[in-house]
Amino acid sequence: LFLCKHLYTFRMASKTAICNMALARIGIQQPIASIDESSAPARACKLFYDQSRESMLRYRPWPWAQRYETLALVSEAPNPDWGFAYRYPNDYLKIYQLVLESGGSSTGFAIYDSLNLGYTPSYAQNIPWQMGSDTQGQLIFCDQADVIAYGTYNVDDTAQFSSEFADALAWKLASEIAPGLTKDMNVTERAANMAEAIASRAAASAYNENVPREPSESSFTEARN
Repeated sequence: LFLCKHLYTFRMASKTAICNMALARIGIQQPIASIDESSAPARACKLFYDQSRESMLRYRPWPWAQRYETLALVSEAPNPDWGFAYRYPNDYLKIYQLVLESGGSSTGFAIYDSLNLGYTPSYAQNIPWQMGSDTQGQLIFCDQADVIAYGTYNVDDTAQFSSEFADALAWKLASEIAPGLTKDMNVTERAANMAEAIASRAAASAYNENVPREPSESSFTEARN
């Protein structure tokens, strides 16, 4: 009954439902009412939930977690290697690509080939860039003016999660809380393996919902040269 009940609420992807699914997967049948309660299971979930969520968001460029952000210029010619320095956007966990505000592009092969996702998105561009920092925080160096970053936003609203992502997150959280709550490394290892397997399948499934734009012949020629 517990599992059936929380399988239903899990499909609604609330934080509490995800935590209770993680607990059930390591053999703890007593659900928590809130992540803020004082029980040991709730404290463990609260300690590891955000870490697990951010880790799974970084795992793949989930389409529903991707956003465009116009970068704020910090300085021109910030160092001998790059022409521009931009502030790394707040609340982003990972930047995958830079695109141009003008609509022009630097051609190249998308990151998705290296991730074996079989997907070439319409924003596939390859503007060279590099991470850096100053006393105020992280920077992005590149040689293009007026650029937009495309990457993974730190999505905290569980209503935006896909059901597959929430499933994988529950397994990831289970692998983090299992050592302290069960002391059983077999349970921990199984949860970690399940998180990896489900996340891989979920990421591949997510990209089947996209219809990529075919790159032009000139783009391939220029990229190879």
